[in-house]
Amino acid sequence: MKFISLKIIALLIVILTVIITISGCRGSLPEGNLDREINSKYDDFAPILVGDNQLLFTSNKACFAGYIDKESKKGEDLFISSFYDNQWQDGKIFPTDYPTSGLNEGVVSILKSGEIVVGRAYDEKGFGGSDLYSGKYNSATREIENLKNLGQNINTKYWEAHPALLGNGNVLIFSSDRPGGTGGVDLLISYKEGNTWSKPKSLGKKFNTPGDEYSPFVYMAEDTILFFASNGRNDSFGELDIYYTYHKCGAGYDESGWYDVQHFNENINTTENEAFPFIDKDKKLYFASEQKGGLGGYDLYAKTVKIEPPCISLQITLIDDTDNKPINFEANITLSNTKTSERLTQTTKIPESKTEFRNICNGDYRLTITSEKFQEVNNIQKITLCNRDLVIKLVPQSQMISGVVIDSISGKPILMQAKIEYYKDGVIKYSSESSLPASDYTISDIMPGEYDVKISFPNAPLVNPNEIIGYWTKWEKVSVSLTNEQIVHQVVPFEYPLESVAYFVTGYYRINTQKNLRELENLLKGKLEKCTYIEIPESKNKYYEDYRKRAPGIEKNLDEMIRSLDEKTFKLMLSEQGIDSKLEIRIWGFADPREILGNYVEGSVVHPNINVQKGAVMNNQVLSELRAFYTMKNIENLLNQKSEKYKLVKDRVKLVIEGKNVDTTPNKPYELRRHVRIFFLER
Repeated sequence: MKFISLKIIALLIVILTVIITISGCRGSLPEGNLDREINSKYDDFAPILVGDNQLLFTSNKACFAGYIDKESKKGEDLFISSFYDNQWQDGKIFPTDYPTSGLNEGVVSILKSGEIVVGRAYDEKGFGGSDLYSGKYNSATREIENLKNLGQNINTKYWEAHPALLGNGNVLIFSSDRPGGTGGVDLLISYKEGNTWSKPKSLGKKFNTPGDEYSPFVYMAEDTILFFASNGRNDSFGELDIYYTYHKCGAGYDESGWYDVQHFNENINTTENEAFPFIDKDKKLYFASEQKGGLGGYDLYAKTVKIEPPCISLQITLIDDTDNKPINFEANITLSNTKTSERLTQTTKIPESKTEFRNICNGDYRLTITSEKFQEVNNIQKITLCNRDLVIKLVPQSQMISGVVIDSISGKPILMQAKIEYYKDGVIKYSSESSLPASDYTISDIMPGEYDVKISFPNAPLVNPNEIIGYWTKWEKVSVSLTNEQIVHQVVPFEYPLESVAYFVTGYYRINTQKNLRELENLLKGKLEKCTYIEIPESKNKYYEDYRKRAPGIEKNLDEMIRSLDEKTFKLMLSEQGIDSKLEIRIWGFADPREILGNYVEGSVVHPNINVQKGAVMNNQVLSELRAFYTMKNIENLLNQKSEKYKLVKDRVKLVIEGKNVDTTPNKPYELRRHVRIFFLER
């Protein structure tokens, strides 16, 4: 009984010793070691996460018959492990390795799109050494499909391995020991052009050293970070160490596109080899290390790291929200780090309206901006490497503006009240009325910006015995800014300015065009021969020579009037704004005060306001009526000949004529009293 008890006790001691030994081995592994489910006494390296819970890695475990290199008696193959129950499960051979022919596969780069590049060593169909292949990762079947050699621009008879895809899969960084490099193994970069990869170039001396550079990996999220391993840098702890650098946002991916290289501290790097970095979205760094205390060779580790992008300059430009132009005022800008409470202040200068803060690190900052005539800005800005050129729109404060309405002919303030309305997007926002006699107005609390402004005259026209005072309603675009001086509105009077030349031969009623003058000379030899009240064009008559000289100018004035109607008035009548508008062309005829004797011998003229029968006794009233009538006929002919738009609005255009007898303006020469006045009235 005692003998049996001693055997049992001895057996228990052995079992307990084994348990303690096993427990002690697990417990003595270095911090971050992924343990025996992943690691072995062989090399386990090149980890990448696929999805959130799958770890793909490379190993040369010697327990998979058929995958062993005949010379070294071991091979490199891809393995995959899943994470559940809070631990990694035993790594299994990756499906793409079934079956193989004793080939090595390892070091994979996968994009979110599924694009993948694989290092595949000693393929008899390759170019020699280790070649790189591309394919597509099928997440459903967990297989790599359509694996193809990347071609002779990438692969050579030397060693190409450790691929890292970036961009949209059109940039490849990898390691190679081909001749011509800076050291033994260098980092090279190639760009995909269509379906072909370009000839690789060195990533430059910022990365490559006289030593070796391996295992690049590119993290692409808010920032782009390049990780790699090197044993040729001055700050190395011994063998291969892991380094990283941030990409300059918007730059290319060659050497100049990266900030200075940073070295991980002793939490990651040791005096042994560390390589094959991979970082996840939570900033947990997966890597391979030969540090002491592991299971043998390279083991896989995972540690949370704190990496910070470089602190660089931040530029802030201030623009006006109303016109997107730099503000023309100084501004005080305060930048406060919400984490450290560090506070920096700058003042912008005119006219650049921009400033630069140096050595600003990534983070959240409270941005406060104050400036004369602008509303204060107070918000949180997230500063990243890709958010280093801030353009801040400042909303202006409301302003008081003043304006004046002037006559476009005289350049003087108009002598009647105007209504001024400011529209935005078809809605009236502000309105005012001009005051007399200055014809000015003010609007308070108007926001700067672009407005459609309407100037109208509700009390026009005012009709006096020989005068119409009135102006066209005007639409114009007005830009209200913080630096506006008085806004000047020029409005066009109803009357067309035709009084600068003599328009009629003494006693005659057709306007002085070259054609009418030639016809008059013939008529005076025919049916107008007995019309003694009409001035005779004799060669010694100095006035007739003057009439002939002035005729081209009269025709030019009439043509300009017709063109103005066509290009402006009729165009407006055909627009959405003027679709309901009507136009009245009012023509007043005048005579000089000299007495007329004789009879009217041409055909009868019957028109509203005028009734002159053939044979009627001529006098200044009749003469003024005939001048108004024949001028109207002349204008009608010109409109029909020279304005296509007139034909479209003809039913909304009315010509009104009236004889005004004698022009009684004091001290006015007789030849300037023989005229017509033409007004354009909106109805």
